[in-house]
Amino acid sequence: MAVKPSLHCAHAEPASNGQPVSSSATAAGVITTASFTATAGVFPASITFPASNWTPVADVNDPAIQQEAQFAVRIYALSTRQLKMSLVNVVSGETQPYDGGYNYHLVVTVSGGKKTQYDALVWGILGTTSWKLWSFTPKY
Repeated sequence: MAVKPSLHCAHAEPASNGQPVSSSATAAGVITTASFTATAGVFPASITFPASNWTPVADVNDPAIQQEAQFAVRIYALSTRQLKMSLVNVVSGETQPYDGGYNYHLVVTVSGGKKTQYDALVWGILGTTSWKLWSFTPKY
């Protein structure tokens, strides 16, 4: 079964064990803490976004892109209990304006997981704790 992790900002909902889950994220030297719920469920059969307006990421080492990648890896790792999974690097990415924020389609390399490279699709609003992990699937 696949999982559908999501970040809830207005309130912290209990995880499957009834306890809120917390995580810290670092970007550009600033540490922020967010409470979130990693909800288990099935990803939609297909997530459809308009094909237009995707812009390639110019610098995959940009702190904002690294933050989105860290978010995706941490949420997926927590929700699948692959707690040793960590981000190695962002291989490539593209962004798209969507629903008041941006979709980030990133190809990430990880260590400590069942596979080493994943496609991550994240939606978020920079500078906030409004984030959702739409999908996180192995490349091969």
